Amino acid sequence: MNPTIKTVLVIGSGGVGSFYGGRLSKAGLEVSFLCRSDFHQVKSKGITIKSYQGDFLVTPTQVVARTEDYQGKPDLVLIATKVLAETNLVELLRPLIAPGVKLLLIQNGIEVERELANAYPNTPLLSAIAFIGVNKTGPGQIHHQLHGRLEIGAYPHGWDLELDQVMAAFEPTGLSVKHSTNIEKSRWKKLIWNAAFNPVSVLGLANTQQILTSPQSRLLLKGIMSEILAIANSRGLGLSEELIEQNIRVTEEFPPYKTSMLLDFEAHRPLEIESILGNPIRLAKESGVLVPHLETLQALLKLRVKALE
Repeated sequence: MNPTIKTVLVIGSGGVGSFYGGRLSKAGLEVSFLCRSDFHQVKSKGITIKSYQGDFLVTPTQVVARTEDYQGKPDLVLIATKVLAETNLVELLRPLIAPGVKLLLIQNGIEVERELANAYPNTPLLSAIAFIGVNKTGPGQIHHQLHGRLEIGAYPHGWDLELDQVMAAFEPTGLSVKHSTNIEKSRWKKLIWNAAFNPVSVLGLANTQQILTSPQSRLLLKGIMSEILAIANSRGLGLSEELIEQNIRVTEEFPPYKTSMLLDFEAHRPLEIESILGNPIRLAKESGVLVPHLETLQALLKLRVKALE
């Protein structure tokens, strides 16, 4: 099937949005960016991607500071913002919602789709998780260290024409893009890693290798991951205990790197505490699952953030 997606607007010019938007642009699509703090840099000089797969420069079709400034109607809106309380995605997207527009949400955490699905029930919503090591090193400057695989699913589940079109749009990028038949389950599987390594990296001010070289921190990781499994399985998702050792083993094979949450903390940017810890803790309470590790991490992270204010 020929791709019908030709124009893309990326909301979120951090590492994830810039990388995937950049690869779509490199593949021949007309890709525009909504930028705030680095608007003038991107407008004048584009986005530089330093990648282990080869460096490249992204020259956006349009660079806008507000969604209402976008000229025309995008076929696809790629949303790669951090999941933060101060970001009102519903209002941010309102000027873009029109027949034919599709939304692709690439974010961390669980239950990140519900608000948009409720606000725009007639707009196709696709949800994705990214397995990638990428970060923003400066205005319009991106460093891609690891991977780039995407799992994309129709929300809440299934397969539809819009998903076909998005998968086809990514095909020329050469990236590994997989269809998830159950995006909720896929999100929980990724949360096993995120809920453990991200908070521990901030509290220990440590990269992945430093975390894994300590027997005590490895034990802590396993306790955190076990609680995520327990919550997911209380919701009938049937995740295997083997995922714990698998996540640790795979991370041992990576070169040492700082998690996205640690990079945000060092840059004094807001942390995604609620989507990674708050949401699963709330669901644990609803299901009667005890999660002392997650509750402790949430309390300590909030204290650490408070100390920087």
